[in-house]
Amino acid sequence: MINSGEEIMTDMKDKSMRGLLWSTAIGACLLASTASAAIIRCDGCSESAYEQKAVAAGLGEHVVYDLANDRAVGFSVEFDRELRRQFVFPIDVPPEIRAQVIAFSAFFKDTGGSMIQTVEVSADELQLLGLGGASAFDVVGDSNLRARMADRIWLSPPSSVPAALRNVIETLLAGTMTFLGITTNPRFTVVFIDGSKVSFVIDFVKQKASYDPGSGRTASGQVIPESTAASEAGTWTFGQGSAGASDDIGQFIDHLRSLGIPVTGGGTKRIKCTFDGVTLSCEST
Repeated sequence: MINSGEEIMTDMKDKSMRGLLWSTAIGACLLASTASAAIIRCDGCSESAYEQKAVAAGLGEHVVYDLANDRAVGFSVEFDRELRRQFVFPIDVPPEIRAQVIAFSAFFKDTGGSMIQTVEVSADELQLLGLGGASAFDVVGDSNLRARMADRIWLSPPSSVPAALRNVIETLLAGTMTFLGITTNPRFTVVFIDGSKVSFVIDFVKQKASYDPGSGRTASGQVIPESTAASEAGTWTFGQGSAGASDDIGQFIDHLRSLGIPVTGGGTKRIKCTFDGVTLSCEST
């Protein structure tokens, strides 16, 4: 089900406020004590290793989680000044942290422990106004369209997305913040009706999807230039490719000119772009 823009914005504001209140409360606790709080990853660890990790984190209340075994264990590490001894007590794991451990553990198993996944979806699956009949060229040249696609991918992932990854996203959306600090970045590749494609990268910590600069590809897999920089110099060929795809040289030339790149010549088989130290220019032959 796709939420309306108003519903999405309201939800994001509510989440931001809850996250702010949570952070303020935790900050106050930390200022009032020398104790700290940590969330520690320890995949495949033993029971004793969980406790050792908590003790190593210092005084405070800590959670040690294990994605390989779908475990989350809470510890309170305390120091008794009279006895001059340190004690470790078990404590409950907050439900929101436990929910994230469950979701990420399933994703961990689904990816063989890599936590990396590339998902290919059709542009139509995003059901986004403005994508009908569009191609990767349109996305590369439209910052607003890129932003809207990124928001839709994160806030309402298509049903074709593997269940484990979709559940991680939905679990994070239902909470206040990402507690586990997972830094791997799954990718969404959006394929258009003409075979061209662009990619977006998922950031679990920031809870967002972002366009991957330079990811635009034509139907035959050639790079779609995005600027007039020297790094965009190269040669493109047109006609039937080895994969059976054929790129439209006219569309390619129109795109180059929309970037402000001059194109000369009248050929239909090849485009060569060179940088003379100041300007990127192209010639079709």
